[in-house]
Amino acid sequence: MATRYKILHSGSPAANFPTLNQNTSGTAANLSGTPALPNGTTATTQSANDNSTKLATTAYVDGKASGSSLWTLMPGTPTRASNTTFTVTGDITTYVAKGMIIKWTESSTVRCAMVSIPSTYGAPNTTITIVGDIMASIDASSLKYCMLGAEMFQKNFAIAGTIGATGTDIANAYYATEPMRVIGADLQVGTAGTTNNTTIDINKGGTTMFTTKPTLATTVASSSTPFTADTATSLALGDKVTIDIDAIQTTAAIDLYSQLYLFPTRYLSLS
Repeated sequence: MATRYKILHSGSPAANFPTLNQNTSGTAANLSGTPALPNGTTATTQSANDNSTKLATTAYVDGKASGSSLWTLMPGTPTRASNTTFTVTGDITTYVAKGMIIKWTESSTVRCAMVSIPSTYGAPNTTITIVGDIMASIDASSLKYCMLGAEMFQKNFAIAGTIGATGTDIANAYYATEPMRVIGADLQVGTAGTTNNTTIDINKGGTTMFTTKPTLATTVASSSTPFTADTATSLALGDKVTIDIDAIQTTAAIDLYSQLYLFPTRYLSLS
């Protein structure tokens, strides 16, 4: 048993104090001031992505440092739910949001997508909806998220004024500065049109990249979720991207904007 010392104070009862190396019990609330823990003190390593004020062990810090690469393994247990959704155990809604890029493999083939709407939690799982490549399956321990969001690589297109006629190549063009994966696109107008739809097409070298073309219905001013590009669509260096107006509304929309979500192909081979 460790030695205890008694300190007598005039008018006060004696108090027992443990020696430096003696184990103590209780909670951190029993400590006051700024006590120094002995070198080599161990503690419980917290779970991944714990953003509380708990103390972090060296194991936790090393784990976070290893996650500072471009790609980080998705926490929990990712499970495919459909071609466009998957679930993971636990609540990770605080950082899985629209614009997060993910990759995974299907029978060793690399797939790429973007989180398309805010993730939702219903105990015990978080449900994540994606746009981009179809999620037919997920190879074990292959689903990762990127430290860079889609906003870094999106290309913006705009057409000012009344959207009152169809036409081809009617907005600013984009020439790919490097090989890119094409993920999807959003569509908005400054003032919504009425009756029928406003529909655009986004082309690579004059050929559509969207079987389901970005469309706004009557009185709708913004797409609620991105439109997905055809699976595994990509751009080569120098490919020209253009915008067509394929359909207009009886009362035309005014001022059209579109964002094309891209991701550099070279990043998919990095760890």
